[in-house]
Amino acid sequence: MNEILVEIISVATIKKYEFWLPKKGLISDVIKKLAEDIMIYENNDRLYDENSIKGLALVVESSGDVLNKEYTVSESGIMGGDRLILV
Repeated sequence: MNEILVEIISVATIKKYEFWLPKKGLISDVIKKLAEDIMIYENNDRLYDENSIKGLALVVESSGDVLNKEYTVSESGIMGGDRLILV
């Protein structure tokens, strides 16, 4: 399987979402896609703008580690069922 199912907690919406992340996807690309998908789902294109998306980070809830945007999902050690916070 080339994707990993994770739970994303969005600080902007104070909601939880489930997403399939591509194992070979860069964290920077994943963050952008998550922000775009959340805006579509919430029908609110003002949640994030281009500048705020660049400033977003993914944090592993259990450890508090901020994921390096230059790593892939696999290289970051993300496993199925992990909870990540989009801040």
